[in-house]
Amino acid sequence: MAVENEQGCKDTSDVYKVNSVSIGSIATGGSILIYPNPANNMVHISGVEPAHITISTIEGRVIKTYNKTNRFSVEGLSSGAYLLKITDANNNVIHIEKLIKSE
Repeated sequence: MAVENEQGCKDTSDVYKVNSVSIGSIATGGSILIYPNPANNMVHISGVEPAHITISTIEGRVIKTYNKTNRFSVEGLSSGAYLLKITDANNNVIHIEKLIKSE
């Protein structure tokens, strides 16, 4: 890739092959199960102590947060794809997964 800064200096970067840009899940250990997914009402999380849950759009805008829970409702969300992030009491990311809200 060729780049040019405001002063007109030009440079090129190394080439990197990108095989995938999808979002699956990120886990930092253990087996975490999020179900049902797709969901239309309550979502349950097993394999982790009650945690801080953040639901955000794919673009990163936070929609809802929940504290110290292993279940939450998605009833007020529009149908579509969201990111579900689970963090511990010290705000360390435990798990990130795509969550689908169905009709």
